[in-house]
Amino acid sequence: MNTKSDKSGILAIMRSWALNRGHAFNSNQNGAVAILCLAACIILFMVSLVLYDTGKIARNKIDTQTAADTAAYSQAAVKARSMNMIMYTNVAKRTIVSLHNMYQGMWSAYQIYYLYTLVKCLASAPYFTDCEDFIDNTPVYFGELSGDRDKFKDEVIDRYKDEIEALDDYQTYMTDLTPWWAWSEALVRGSRNGASIASSFPPPAGIKDQSHTKWAKNALQQHSINIENDTTDITDALPLEIGEKKDTCVGFGDLWGPAGIEFLVNLIIHQTRSEEGAAGMMAIGLGIVFTLTTACSKAESRFGDPMAPRKPIANSDSADDLLKKSNIVFSYKHTPDTRGKLRNNYNIIKQEYEVTTPLQHGSGAWNLSRGEFFFKGDKDPDPWSPGWTAKIRPVSLQGEFSELGHNMNEMFHDIAPYMGLGMKLTGTGSDTNAKAGDAVFLEKATRALDNNVINGLS
Repeated sequence: MNTKSDKSGILAIMRSWALNRGHAFNSNQNGAVAILCLAACIILFMVSLVLYDTGKIARNKIDTQTAADTAAYSQAAVKARSMNMIMYTNVAKRTIVSLHNMYQGMWSAYQIYYLYTLVKCLASAPYFTDCEDFIDNTPVYFGELSGDRDKFKDEVIDRYKDEIEALDDYQTYMTDLTPWWAWSEALVRGSRNGASIASSFPPPAGIKDQSHTKWAKNALQQHSINIENDTTDITDALPLEIGEKKDTCVGFGDLWGPAGIEFLVNLIIHQTRSEEGAAGMMAIGLGIVFTLTTACSKAESRFGDPMAPRKPIANSDSADDLLKKSNIVFSYKHTPDTRGKLRNNYNIIKQEYEVTTPLQHGSGAWNLSRGEFFFKGDKDPDPWSPGWTAKIRPVSLQGEFSELGHNMNEMFHDIAPYMGLGMKLTGTGSDTNAKAGDAVFLEKATRALDNNVINGLS
């Protein structure tokens, strides 16, 4: 009996001790904060990884937008500079023609004045009382006839003609060069500001059938896409046309502007250097009329077509005219991590992706921007005002692409060969599959931007 009682007592003591220890363990909170802090650190670490990866993707988008904006503005600035230089050249042409016309007009007027003094002298016979003007002007007239007049006809006219032809050649050169110069500027600026490649629409003319297009054609043809179809056939060009020769002559209507000031200065210089009746108001007044009228036809016959100025066109707000004064820049940055490392970071269930062709897995970030060069001022642009400047404008105004009749995908097809050339020039995209994948990536993206969707960019 005693043995059994002893055992029961021991068990009761052990049970009581175990219960007390359990209650003590449950009520002890030492280390709980450390466990919570550890859990919070794990969560914060995971959030930081997500933010880092998200920031990396956002950085790529910012880089491509910065590259697109810089490229678009630089391209527009180059074109504005060319437009201003061509307008300055028009002014130089007009100055040369004005000098010719003033001499021609004033000489014709002085001839008439000299004949007038002769007639007046003869009319006063037999006393010849009105011959003083005729006698005074005779040495002046024949001195001019055998001196400056011959020099003007033989030397000055040839020099004027050579100068006008040189100025016209310069205008032709700038008109042909500027689309490539501006495109190259966009390519370089875009590449220096974070893009793998930047190119613009409309493209410059010249390389659609060259070897640089093969990479783009091959890539897209593997997806049954032919970039020779569904294109716009629009090429880049300055909005200029050749005016008429008579436009370079200063007329009565031009006397209230800068041309009138230039005319007045030349007139004062001419009168100051003239002698006898050539400086008189009768000859000067008649010379002004001849300078502003009949002298122009003489200039047209002497200088020919190079005398004509380059005139700005595309002055309306139509979609077609706006496109002539702007370029849409595509900027692209090849980012393999987007489909590789960054995607694999968030695979909950590990699985292997079977890639049937590398072309399906092109990856990257891309953006659009649009630069425009415009005439700054309250009046419409004219051939004599170098007031062109550049700005960034919305890629699309409401309904603009629908009015134009082309979509973003057709535009991408137009510039694909030039993007291939740009990759060669900048040394980007050495992996053929990566370049091909990029082409397919942009093909899919531009197809999504139809003319209804792109209105959202306005």
